Order: sequence, then structure tokens, then C-alpha cells
Amino acid sequence: MHKATLKIVPMMNPDGVFIGNYRTGIAGKDYNRNFNSGKADLFPEIEALKKLVDELQKQGEVLAFIDLHGHSILRNSFIFGPGPTTFGSNQRTALMT
Repeated sequence: MHKATLKIVPMMNPDGVFIGNYRTGIAGKDYNRNFNSGKADLFPEIEALKKLVDELQKQGEVLAFIDLHGHSILRNSFIFGPGPTTFGSNQRTALMT
């Protein structure tokens, strides 16, 4: 029997959404555009997510990392899987739209 563990992060920028931003935190910086910035002081949520994924990779294989998005104007949602260098070169990746 195979087992799978799901980790769900419901929203990375609740502070930004609270003040009316869609893709930014309270500082007004776009999380998508700054995911690889390395600025932990400006993006602690991103750093916490990266740390979680790193810890999960040490425990076993991470088979998928899926980012679900809605859009402020368009209907429906889309799914994005990051490239192999986002969390390390040993990770397999798939793009689904």
C-alpha cells in the first residue's frame, strides 16, 4: 500500500488580500515575481514555504508542488507547477494549465 501526505497552504498573502491586493502582501510586493528573491525579511511567507518543502524533501520524495490560482477578472482558476530549479535540481516537475 502506498501512502501520500498532502500539505495545503491556503493563502500566502492574507494581509495583502485584507487591504485589497490580489498578488501582493501588505508591503505591496508581488509574491510571484519575488519568489526567488532571497529577501527573507520582505517575504517571510515565501521563506517559510521553502523551508517546509526542504524539510519534506529530506523526509522523502516530494512528487508535486502545485500552485492554484484564481484571477481577479477572468473566470475559473489555473494550476501551475514550478520548474525543477525552484526547490532544487533533483525535483521532477510537470506543468498543468
